[in-house]
Amino acid sequence: MQRWLLLLTVLFHVQVFAQSDTCNLGKGKFALITNGGYIIPHREEMRHLIQGHSFGAAIQFNQKTQGTKAWHKAYNYPELGLELAFNTTGNREQLGDQIALSYMIHLPLHPFREQEKKHAFKHYLSLGLGAGYATKKWELRDNTQSLVLGSHLNTSVMLQYGIAILQTKHIELRTGIRLHHLSNGAFQLPNLGTNNFLYFISLHQRRNDEVKLVREFTPFSPKWNTWIGLTGGAKEISPPGQKKYPSLTLHLLQERHQTFKSSFGLGLDMMFNSAVKALRERNVGADVAWKDSARLGAVVSYGIHFNDFQLRIQQGVYVLNTWSGDGSLYHRFSLRYLIKDHLTVQVGLKTHFAKADHAEIGIGWNL
Repeated sequence: MQRWLLLLTVLFHVQVFAQSDTCNLGKGKFALITNGGYIIPHREEMRHLIQGHSFGAAIQFNQKTQGTKAWHKAYNYPELGLELAFNTTGNREQLGDQIALSYMIHLPLHPFREQEKKHAFKHYLSLGLGAGYATKKWELRDNTQSLVLGSHLNTSVMLQYGIAILQTKHIELRTGIRLHHLSNGAFQLPNLGTNNFLYFISLHQRRNDEVKLVREFTPFSPKWNTWIGLTGGAKEISPPGQKKYPSLTLHLLQERHQTFKSSFGLGLDMMFNSAVKALRERNVGADVAWKDSARLGAVVSYGIHFNDFQLRIQQGVYVLNTWSGDGSLYHRFSLRYLIKDHLTVQVGLKTHFAKADHAEIGIGWNL
């Protein structure tokens, strides 16, 4: 661990001092992060796995947006970048170590006029999404007590809040908290997932601003939009190591795109999940028809827009529920991308509160 930290530190300082003061904001900037914390035992059955603190480090390559797109100005000229992170879990034998590669967006929460002031209060909200690798997973023979991750490869989600505490001509020092989540979306059980809560200190490379940012703000006109989509996924049901059960969902969503940043909407989901059929047949001991296992849901939706990328958070309620074991409420977190004109692709995760139901991927059409 010490050797990795030394290598990252050397690479960072080479980047800081090898660049001239005349570089502009359009070129990349490196950041080095160190952090420490612990895995949150969000389920009672994983409390015995929390045996120590977690520690780690990360390196980022970020690029400042310059206002060439309307959403850059709407979000106060955020930074976009990549992060490679390594974290321990405090229990190397059962939980192992975790590595993640994430696409990051850093959103300034302070006014633009404060960005170049030396002593101004500056704080940031950062979001990250990518792939994570856990060196340990549940094993029937060797690791039966670790009912957390059923696969080595997982989805990585990062949420971070940081405050700048020192700024010079060449560097900026930030500190704050971050939450790193790893999960495979119930594709392979067990899948309680890990939530690594961390306190961090980061050192960011700064460059002189020679590029004139585009400051003109394009007016936005609110508009209504109807989206029809079809997504599919697969999941396991207990006991672990059994077959994968496919699912299919037909979506209808009516939204009002209110600002550059956000939209609100109402929708319907028609869900066909073969896992529900299997669970009902296991419960009653007889065959169940497909039409008797379909579920209908109504959703309230909130969308966050980053140009062609859109993040959606949905609260759903089962209007027709043929399997009561999941309760009456469900949630969906999805990322949608506009490919061209009306055609979209979407990936997401459907959950029942903190329990993942299944991951989804599919296509849609904006009417």
